[in-house]
Amino acid sequence: MNMKYLVLLVLGLLVGCESKTDSTPAPEPNNVSENNGDADLVALRQAVVENHAAYIHETLSEFETQSKELQSAVNAWQASGSTSDLESAIGEFHEAMDVWQRAEVLQVGPAGVMGAVAGGEDLRDQIYSWPLSNACRVDQELVRLGYESDFASQAVNVRGLDALEYLLFAQDTSNACPINSMINTDGQWAALSEDEIRERRRTYAKAATDLVVTSAEDLSARWAEGGSFRTQFTDPSSGQVYGSVREVLNGVSDAMFYVEKEVKDMKLAPPLGVVGCASETCPELIESKYGDRSLRNIRQNLVAFQWLFTGGEGSGFDDLLEAVGAEETRDELQNDIQMSIDLVDAIEGEFTPTLESEPAKLQAVYDQVRNVSTILKTDFVTLLDLDLPKRAEGDND
Repeated sequence: MNMKYLVLLVLGLLVGCESKTDSTPAPEPNNVSENNGDADLVALRQAVVENHAAYIHETLSEFETQSKELQSAVNAWQASGSTSDLESAIGEFHEAMDVWQRAEVLQVGPAGVMGAVAGGEDLRDQIYSWPLSNACRVDQELVRLGYESDFASQAVNVRGLDALEYLLFAQDTSNACPINSMINTDGQWAALSEDEIRERRRTYAKAATDLVVTSAEDLSARWAEGGSFRTQFTDPSSGQVYGSVREVLNGVSDAMFYVEKEVKDMKLAPPLGVVGCASETCPELIESKYGDRSLRNIRQNLVAFQWLFTGGEGSGFDDLLEAVGAEETRDELQNDIQMSIDLVDAIEGEFTPTLESEPAKLQAVYDQVRNVSTILKTDFVTLLDLDLPKRAEGDND
């Protein structure tokens, strides 16, 4: 089993055990399959698919462009080592991560987990491996110069945007490993001068960024017009990946559960002490430990989720709900999504200081996202005749 999904499964079960079962009876499903004889609905479903394909490519293409801006900035920092070039690289990192956090919610096809997502090839993990991020492993690779050769074959949690975040934001020349780690007990880290550590970090960052750009190019190309995956997504008639338009829409719906399983159950619940935390709160369990952008990430996740639901200016799941007479569910979900974003926007500052001074504001975000996820896994999938993703089955939260 993919380690990331094992982590999600354990946390999902824990969160489910902390919650009361919603006893509200599920609505009756609507017959919205391709073969129900409603030509307008069939056309609408295809329009939703086409619109989502365009949005996924637009987002991935934007990330490809931004990753190259990041690459240029990191290259300049690697060459100069100057504070100003580091600040520029950090600025470009934030711009790239903003786009990627939207892409996080678009794990459809090749970005998804192999064996769990239709067409999944684990390409997302090549770019960002959270929650498997491990700063100690990055330091171990720095000591052994593992980034100098065959870096692409190394574990995903020693490269990618999460490793890059640590390399850019590390404020001193200590390492992130425990005292009994070999790089500390054998004196390997102590043998490095401060200048050598900083130089290696810059070179490591360049190697990591280069790989991110390569993966971004690959993933974006799959979704371009005529791209190898996009053709399977928009026309599933070949049956190579999907067997029907319904299965395509189910793939998008599955990706939308990122808001429940990752945002609610992993980005919010553990730091808030809802689950997986032995103290009242656990700030050490935030997503962005070094870049101090955990709340910023959550906002981008919610924005992408909102787009997937509404389809932006085009056709979306909200239109499908209206087409089956479920305007009440459409409006409720739309309002809950916007309220989640508004609650995040109302917080001044980032996750950690808010957790220390005003945890109730973060709890309100958690509660509102939970409202969204409840509708998503009940009325939403039922009314649109979609299936729950396997990782959400049996979750009574």
